[in-house]
Amino acid sequence: MGTHLFAIVVSLAVSVRGILSSNVTLGPYETARITSPSYPNNYGNNLNIIWVIQTVEHWRIHVIASSFNTESSYDPLRGGDGTDSANSTTAIFVSSGSRGPDAVSNGPVMWLRFTSDYIISSSGFILWAVSVPSQSSLDFNCTFEDGLCGWTQSTDDDSNWTLDSGGTPSSDTGPSIDKTIGSTIGTYCYYEATGRSEGDRAVLVSPVVARDIGRSPSNFCFSFWYSMYGLSMGTLNVYGVPINGSIDDGEVVFTRSGQQTTSSRTWLFQSICLSGPAPRFKVAFEAVRGSGYTSDIAIDDLVASVFSSVTVLFWDSTTIFPPVGGISHIVEGEDQSFLCQVVDLQQGASFRWTVDYQEVTPDRSSSLRDNSGLYTSTSVLTLPVITSARHGKVVQCHAQPTNQYPLSTVATIYVKVPPKQSNLSLYDSDGILGVSVSVVEGAPKAFFCTVKLTRPAATIQWLLNEANQMTDTPPSGGSDGLMDTTSSWTLVPSRANHGQRVKCVASTPESESPLPSVTVTLDVEGPPDTPSITGSQEMTENELAQLVCQADLGYPNDWGLVWSTGGLPAQGSLTTAVTTSGNRFKFTSTLNFQPARTNNGDMITCSVARGSLTQGLTETFGPINVKYPPYFSDLETPRTVSEGDDVMFTCRADANPKPARFITWEKVGSPNTLSSVYSNGSSSLALLNISREQAGRYRCRGDNGVPPVVYSSQINVTVRFKPRPPMDILIQQGGLTSDSLTIAWTPTNDGGEEQWFYVNHRELESTADFDPATRSIRLYNVSMFTVVGLHPDTAYEVEVYAENANGVSGAVKTVGTTKRSSLAHLGYIAGMSVEALILLLSIITNLVLCWKWRITTKQEKQQRASESRRAKTGASPRVVEVTEDYEIMSIPMRTIQAKTAAVAESTYDNIAESQVTISRDQLTFVRELRQGAFRKLLLAKAEGIELPGVATPVVVKTTQDENDPSEKESLMQELMSMKALTSHANIARLLGYCVDKDPVYVIVENVAHGTLKELLTEYADQSEQVYDNLGGAANIPLTPRTLLSMAKDVAEGMAFLASNTCLHKDLESCNVFVGEEMVCKLLDFGYAKDVAHLRKHQHQNQGLVPLRWMALESVLDDVYTTKSDVWSFGILLWEMITLGARPYPALNAKKVVTKVKSGYRMPHPSHCHVQLYQLMLECWAKNPEARPTFATVSETLEGLMGKANEYIAFESYQAHLFKTAVSGGSDYEKI
Repeated sequence: MGTHLFAIVVSLAVSVRGILSSNVTLGPYETARITSPSYPNNYGNNLNIIWVIQTVEHWRIHVIASSFNTESSYDPLRGGDGTDSANSTTAIFVSSGSRGPDAVSNGPVMWLRFTSDYIISSSGFILWAVSVPSQSSLDFNCTFEDGLCGWTQSTDDDSNWTLDSGGTPSSDTGPSIDKTIGSTIGTYCYYEATGRSEGDRAVLVSPVVARDIGRSPSNFCFSFWYSMYGLSMGTLNVYGVPINGSIDDGEVVFTRSGQQTTSSRTWLFQSICLSGPAPRFKVAFEAVRGSGYTSDIAIDDLVASVFSSVTVLFWDSTTIFPPVGGISHIVEGEDQSFLCQVVDLQQGASFRWTVDYQEVTPDRSSSLRDNSGLYTSTSVLTLPVITSARHGKVVQCHAQPTNQYPLSTVATIYVKVPPKQSNLSLYDSDGILGVSVSVVEGAPKAFFCTVKLTRPAATIQWLLNEANQMTDTPPSGGSDGLMDTTSSWTLVPSRANHGQRVKCVASTPESESPLPSVTVTLDVEGPPDTPSITGSQEMTENELAQLVCQADLGYPNDWGLVWSTGGLPAQGSLTTAVTTSGNRFKFTSTLNFQPARTNNGDMITCSVARGSLTQGLTETFGPINVKYPPYFSDLETPRTVSEGDDVMFTCRADANPKPARFITWEKVGSPNTLSSVYSNGSSSLALLNISREQAGRYRCRGDNGVPPVVYSSQINVTVRFKPRPPMDILIQQGGLTSDSLTIAWTPTNDGGEEQWFYVNHRELESTADFDPATRSIRLYNVSMFTVVGLHPDTAYEVEVYAENANGVSGAVKTVGTTKRSSLAHLGYIAGMSVEALILLLSIITNLVLCWKWRITTKQEKQQRASESRRAKTGASPRVVEVTEDYEIMSIPMRTIQAKTAAVAESTYDNIAESQVTISRDQLTFVRELRQGAFRKLLLAKAEGIELPGVATPVVVKTTQDENDPSEKESLMQELMSMKALTSHANIARLLGYCVDKDPVYVIVENVAHGTLKELLTEYADQSEQVYDNLGGAANIPLTPRTLLSMAKDVAEGMAFLASNTCLHKDLESCNVFVGEEMVCKLLDFGYAKDVAHLRKHQHQNQGLVPLRWMALESVLDDVYTTKSDVWSFGILLWEMITLGARPYPALNAKKVVTKVKSGYRMPHPSHCHVQLYQLMLECWAKNPEARPTFATVSETLEGLMGKANEYIAFESYQAHLFKTAVSGGSDYEKI
């Protein structure tokens, strides 16, 4: 049975027939608090209430009133034995008025019945029903004041228990007072640890406990007090031991180890119940020494549940104390009543009370005699308004039964002090908090709450907006003095916490609502939401634009919004506003500005800032689209050109937007728009075969829909005219002599400037060329000239041509023979033998004249055919010697700026790759395909390279000179680059390689149709017939679309190589292979650094290089880049358009370098559209950065394929124009 058996509060339930009833069951020494309805308010009328109270067998019910006030005999309270309240013979008492009951039942069951009439009611009553023992107990109890009370020392241990008073001999261990008296004069029993070893034991054994099976309860309960104070404390064990056994045969029913209290004045209570013990048994206490001498263990006041002699019962309003006393827990400020009772007396007992050893007067004392003639004496003491000063004071009840020893019991007052509002504080690291506190969003904030002067330590609860966040419960035990308790709680504030209340609530178990608390309101400082920008991304240059940036829910109101562009403050005027948004703020900033064209594409940023720091909350607006009218780049300086030249002008304009053909060309003064080619912000005007009528001022007109319409600067075109060749050239017979001849002609167009003529002659038979030394002087304003100093009877070829400041006309020639001299007649007389010689000379002369006539006739036919074609196209005729075509027809050029773009990704064929080393024995060589300057290509069959047992046709690439280490190194580098690449539809597939010994073999796939050069040559040989589509060995017609598709294949392959930092070693038609479906594939490439190193080595060692395909910077400065490959592609495209013609066909290597350096580019093939030719010119731009990327080239070619027949006209192809070549036809030359 425990020390603190709180009273059962009895409630009522409605029974049948309107009678209120309740059943109460009490264990030994338990108590129940019974009140009238509505107490302390008046009870009701016509009440009929029954309580049935029951305890265990052989115990009785003691009912005593601590307050009683009913209406005299009209509202009685009756009580009796048993459960039948209607049986008056069982009644024990009747109470009414102010006389309350003090009665004991004769058995374990008692009934109470309260009735009221219908008139008057009073405040009612408080009754206490207590379960008390009804028989004598065993000789078990001992306070050690008179010895060991029959308890004995065990002989199976190491030492004994000892009786002592005050403190034990050792310091800092054991009790300093006893429990029975509560002072240093009282006696207790203890185990002395000093002088003992760790683990030593002392065992104290009780007398035999003999249980009466017929009458005793099934459980045996006892209690004791113990002290375990000391830092090196050991263990206290309690055993139930068989009658003839030791503790080794028993059962541990209680154990404690280590220091249990922190004060030598503190005793601890323990109650133990043995469930169904044997009829006869013992109880043993065992003390086990700890690690040090501070291990003294003490016990006192051993009490069994039934007593061997008259015992004092003692309880307060909530707790029944054992006979030896206990602790009375009282809440500060409340009253406390104590009841002291002695039962089974032959005569009544008198009572004396002391508080803190000072005698006080009880409220009442009485003695009641039961049916057996025994008395129950009771005394009640009430202490009003208990204060904290009463804590620890001792309340003692002294009972003096007649003719017996005096009895006493004691209760120590424990005053519980709940928290008070005045002792509660809430603070942070800066001090006590006021009504509100500022916290930073996302930054942990620690709050502290302290409550002072409570007993026991208080529980502190943290609430946020009345929602529980944490409960800080103090640890059990500790000091019994007044305590200060502090708790901390950390909050990571969020915006949702703004305006919420942090509350600290302090309480102890005795606290009543409302609990004391302190509250602070949170002001959560934090940035607003990520800002949002509204406005139109469409703007017009120099027109006012407005953007509005808003950010909501920031706090406090000192946040701001900052505008920026490209990391710099945005230009324009700003207006700002701050408005409330709930319990926070909304921030608005308006940016007004006039965008310039340079702002097009800008991203405008609005960022949240506080002071000079931005917070990382940013909204980006854009890119803005600033519309602006065209702005033209400067045009070329005035141009002077020669009649018949092909002239091209390009103007470029920056504008937004750039609709199709927003740039047009016009001749100033003419209302008509000229035909031009537009491409991505540039427009090109081509004046082919320019005539004098086309001279004048030209300009571009720009209109993209954004006012105003703008014009470029003007370019003045002056057309220079070379004079026309003279006409009607004739040998004047009248001016013909034996040493002279006179030639006449008709002047033609003088080109608009003063012209003069030259006449020259040569002997037809003896001289092959005209000698400049025989040329006449300048002949002004004449149309006839006599050539003198000639030989008689000799045939002469005479040429006449005109010249002015702009150039020389073509020469017009004729043949004439001087007359015989006068001495020739004497020759006739000399004899007829001379006639044969004359006849022979005549025949020779006629043959020469005939040959000349045929040549002249052929040239005239060609000229007439050419003029006829020009007439059809509207071009002006001009006289040009065939052998001079590629030097005279140079086109003045300007650099075409191409937009640079990244290499486009393509979807390539997923071609399986083996790329493995194979044995040379697997190769069977068929024939040599071709030889280059450094490589040989061989056709072979490779056994099992793709399928087991199958010989696959392959191409084997090897060095020209296997003893040249540089060639081998170059081929190995090329192999490494091929291995590193993924498959691509336009790259020859690597199948394997042999590198174990020389020569090195690189094995690639065999293509169906050989090289592009071979295919083009075959088509060219058929081109004498005029077909729309040419057919070759591939049996596939070569249409303009096919040709453009093949060119696009090469561009796609080159784009792929460029994306892998590779360059082509020799991009020309003989190194492009044509596979199935006329798909072009590339070979001969490598990493850019390797290719550049190889070319520089060849150049520096005066090796052979593909000069005619090389870019200008490669020839002059040994610079090799993807842009130089673009130049080579332009040459390849020219090859394809001309069906395999040799580039610069009329120029030797030295002249190629000189003329290209001076700006010369190959002329426009007449069967090629100007837009396709324009792509070639862009590839040949002098500035490498102005050349397009291969991705751009591929895209351009794809755009032309839809109308391929308009861009390539095979019916106009003139093969003879592209067959002229200087001696020596190798593609590889020295620079």
